[in-house]
This record gives sequence, structure tokens and C-alpha cells, in this order.
Amino acid sequence: MSWLRKILAPPKALEDSVHSPSDRLDRRYEPELGEDVARRPILGVYGHTLMEIVVVMAIVAILAGSAYPSYHRTVLKGHRIDATTSLLRIQLAQARYRTEHSAYAGSLDDLGWSTPALSDRGYYRIALDTGVNPAYGFRAIATPVPGSDQARDSCGRFVVDAGGPDRITSSASECWD
Repeated sequence: MSWLRKILAPPKALEDSVHSPSDRLDRRYEPELGEDVARRPILGVYGHTLMEIVVVMAIVAILAGSAYPSYHRTVLKGHRIDATTSLLRIQLAQARYRTEHSAYAGSLDDLGWSTPALSDRGYYRIALDTGVNPAYGFRAIATPVPGSDQARDSCGRFVVDAGGPDRITSSASECWD
């Protein structure tokens, strides 16, 4: 049975490396010949070299640089909802106004909107086109606030009339989707 004890017994190298935590603190670490001194353990913890940290930072920078444009497009698309919901609210208010009066409202004040009118979250200016006869229809326009990120958006302005979203006059029809 001594041969079985030899197989099941831990190797001699493992027995030598097993120490209590207090032994680890008491021992001084001496690097072996040819060992990387920058990788020596401090209280049993290994550190990283400057080159490894720089490589990781470069990878993170590349990933962030490629993700930011996609994030920015998504934010602009989210802000477009501000214009479309405000215009559709005006359309509903105009329909309500027309049921009580014989024509559509000629100004946003008639609908209860303060002037100058901004969209709910303030990314767009809302106005009624004064060139449309209120007896026959209305035309509401949402224009990006100058100087904002939305001003550089490819969708530009949004238009809604008595028939609904005006996909032809608006800058891009796919922006309503």
C-alpha cells in the first residue's frame, strides 16, 4: 500500500509552497535568476506593467471612439420624438378647436400654447404657418432650436397639417418613423 500513498500524496513542491498567511507576510521575496522583477508579488498580489495598462487604455479608447457616433445618432433620434409628439398634440388641439368653432385656430395662443412656443423638452420651436387660411386647414412646423445638436440633425424641420404628418414637406420622410 505504500505505492498508493505515494500516488495520493501531494507533490513535494506543493507541500513547500503551502504556508499560512502569517508566513507569507514574514517571508521576504527574493526573485530568482532571470525572473521579471516588475512581476514580483507584493503581499501575494501581482501588479501590471505600464505597457499592459497602455494597451488596455488604447483598446478602450478605440471601442469608445467607434461607439460614440452610434450613440450620438440614437440621442438625436430620441430628440426627434420631442418634435413629432408636440406636432401631433397640436393636431389634436386643432381638431378639438374646430369642433367648437367653424375653423382651425389661427395662432398657438388660441390653442393654449404660450409664445414663443417650444416643444415639450425644448429641442424644437413650434409655429403655425400664417399663410394657410384657418377656415380650410392649418400647418404646424417644428424647427430645431439654433445652436443645439438638433440644428445639425439631418432631419431638420417637421411639418404637420390637417391631414397628418406632411412627409413631403418635412426634411426627410423616414424621420417620422
